Amino acid sequence: MDVSTSAEIESGKITVDVILPAAGSSERMKLPVSKQFLQVQGKHIVAYTVDSFHRLPWIRHIVVTVDSAHIEFTQKLMSNYGFNRVIVCAGGSTRHRSIFSGVNALRKLPDYTESGLVIIHDSARPLVPADIILKVAEAAQLHGAAGVTRPLVSTVIKGDASHMLTESLDRRHYRNSEMPQAFRYNVIASAYEKCTQDDFDFGTECLLLALKYSKCPAFLVEGTEDLWKVTYQKDLFLLDSVLKAKNSIVSVWSVLKDNPVSLEEIWSELNSKLIQKTEGDGAANTFVILLDPLETLHLDDLTFRISNQLRSLPHSSVNLRPLLLLIFVSNEIVQERPGLEFDNSCLQDGEISQSSQLIRKHLVSSDVTISSQCSSLGVQFTAEKLDRSHCPDLTLDSHVSHVQFMQLCLNVLQQVKVKLKTKESVDFITTGVISKITSLAVNEMVELISLRSSCLDNQVLSYL
Repeated sequence: MDVSTSAEIESGKITVDVILPAAGSSERMKLPVSKQFLQVQGKHIVAYTVDSFHRLPWIRHIVVTVDSAHIEFTQKLMSNYGFNRVIVCAGGSTRHRSIFSGVNALRKLPDYTESGLVIIHDSARPLVPADIILKVAEAAQLHGAAGVTRPLVSTVIKGDASHMLTESLDRRHYRNSEMPQAFRYNVIASAYEKCTQDDFDFGTECLLLALKYSKCPAFLVEGTEDLWKVTYQKDLFLLDSVLKAKNSIVSVWSVLKDNPVSLEEIWSELNSKLIQKTEGDGAANTFVILLDPLETLHLDDLTFRISNQLRSLPHSSVNLRPLLLLIFVSNEIVQERPGLEFDNSCLQDGEISQSSQLIRKHLVSSDVTISSQCSSLGVQFTAEKLDRSHCPDLTLDSHVSHVQFMQLCLNVLQQVKVKLKTKESVDFITTGVISKITSLAVNEMVELISLRSSCLDNQVLSYL
């Protein structure tokens, strides 16, 4: 990396704009909604992509080109996410026409300059690392054009009209062209101005246009594994898993007094699963809290610590919503069990029904969504809005019921919502009471963290 060029880019001396074509119909996804507007982990795919660039202060403008029918919707969407450097304009009927629309949109801006850089990326490639963005911008400044590549995974072959093999390419001499790509503005603008109708209708490679019409060969930047494009329905589930794995930051702590637990095994298991963790009061969005149901829980202290750790997270418009995993540990209530499992009586319809009624008492209105999932591992509830009245501390006796567990969990969740003053929902999972933290219990904790909230937006699931 050229240090001086990178410094000029990051300081804003070299202007950098971004174009995200998002006017496609996503035919291969086979859904009634374009893939960039689908939600994963409660956020739109295009929002993850925009956030990857918007979080970089040296990016000046981000132009999103969409179908003309989606302009107003996309403008409101960007505003709701707090993206204040986004320009939404009409795209075209093909990829190249949409990108050219973005190039022309930049030209109309009052701070337009031909000496700046333009990064082109796909709206459906939400996982783009900041260092790759900087590397491709730096390479474009030095060489005029640059693009990210990856090694070919599959062999590329050619067949004739009779479906007979005629040629096979040597993978050692070819690469996969990925995104992002970057250009000096005058290089890419000049290339598009010289394009033929055939280029606009059937072309897909911007680097080739720069070579063909601007006589500018691109520098190839080695990419990373996470630059793949959401294309098929299975990719939605992959994206969900990757987002949770990459963005979950776990904090584990115990408020047990008479039943101390070593956290070393929990840390070790988190490390083995490559899950990010933080020690002490570092930034976190996922909390594993060991509680004694027979002890009075001081909610103010607990929620103060949680809210401080959440506020320490780097700013992002697409953060994962917080997850609280409450684990009750007591020798006095239950006999030893191998893992984090409920007594079967806790899962009977009557008990769950009572819990749901109890939860509804703490909700603001009937239009609030509640989702619950019950299994041998735990019960997960998602509450979108909670009543902001004060909940007193609660001590459970040795005849604790499932409903009382939910009361205790709701108190914790409610206090966190109040202190965070957030409109975001907060997920929490509670377990039955266990006598000690076993290896199996630790494994199940990690499984619950990785499951996190529901996989996809309910509307998306209805399409699949």
